[in-house]
Amino acid sequence: MSRVLWLSLRHLAYHRLRSGLVVACLAVVLAVPVAATLLLDRYDTGMRARARETPLVLGPRGNRFDLVLASLYWRSGQLDSLPWEAFEDVANERGIEAVPMHVGFSARGKPVIATGPEYYERRGLRPQTGGVPLLLGEATLGSEVAAYLGLGAGDTLFTDPAGLYDLTRPSSLELEIAGVFAPTGGPDDAAIFTDIKTAWVLLGLYHGHTEAGAALAADPELELGRDETHVALSGALLEYNRVDRSTGKSFHMHGDPGARPISAVLLWPSSPKAATLTKARINAEDRWRVLAPAEIVDELLSVVLRAKRLFDSVTLLLALATVVLVALVLALSTRLRESELRTLDRIGCAPGTIPALVATEALAILVLASLVATALVGACLVLAPRLVHLL
Repeated sequence: MSRVLWLSLRHLAYHRLRSGLVVACLAVVLAVPVAATLLLDRYDTGMRARARETPLVLGPRGNRFDLVLASLYWRSGQLDSLPWEAFEDVANERGIEAVPMHVGFSARGKPVIATGPEYYERRGLRPQTGGVPLLLGEATLGSEVAAYLGLGAGDTLFTDPAGLYDLTRPSSLELEIAGVFAPTGGPDDAAIFTDIKTAWVLLGLYHGHTEAGAALAADPELELGRDETHVALSGALLEYNRVDRSTGKSFHMHGDPGARPISAVLLWPSSPKAATLTKARINAEDRWRVLAPAEIVDELLSVVLRAKRLFDSVTLLLALATVVLVALVLALSTRLRESELRTLDRIGCAPGTIPALVATEALAILVLASLVATALVGACLVLAPRLVHLL
């Protein structure tokens, strides 16, 4: 039997290109459905766990999928804003812990999430170095972001421009990195966290600049006009793009504080009764809406699973076609070796040697394809990004 195996392997090695193509085709057919199933199971488990960690989310009336994905995975999409008064309204509910959140900005391509310190407690985020962002202009990096950017506590990071060619939009803000969170294995590792007021600075609602009187005394040409109640100043009076001890006190807001925009409010009720009452009251008022992320994620994943069943059917057909083609290749190969096999028979090989030789080659190809498929599946599980990076 060892001689049959040696002859089979030598034949496969001699025709290495043909053998490699057959092995590659079989490996892909074996690896794709297995990898897809394992990855989908991983994503399914991760998404459902994340949704269960957030009992309720308050947001604007609109697409419920956008609201949940923005609240859990920072994908803002076409999500409308929510006024600050909505947070104040639900924060006064008995038995409800409310945490505001603003998403939509980024820094070096990574999402910037503005929220409050209660969020870090609820998500189990603990600083590995430094601390949490408590002051205007401070930021704490998720572990993946810190490793990717090579930054840590004490460094600075500029936000990405909100409108590169829109001169009416605020310029980038220089964030001071207060610390780095320890890894959690969740989407929080891939985000940058700031105080909620920092989002309003990025929106242009909060701003700081040189005191107007001092600026006019130094350069009277900054005044464009005045009346009894107002003074119009030139745009040359630049706003600060960094918050520190010298500029922080000058930051202020114009407009109605209750209208300050946020993206959503995460709600943690103390009991099912509190959750039901809050959800019923807010949804009945028809100004905003309260959703249970677990229900929305279940609905979203049910669509994904239906699509996967179709994918599995197509994969099965492709697998059958590949098996038929491989069998055809082996049959043609055996036909081309007819003179060689006839010679083995004439020199007195044992009965059954030729069928064993062909079967051993087929088995060797299947084993090699299985090994390559296992390596491909392992690479997919290690290198494939988590669902938060794909949504």
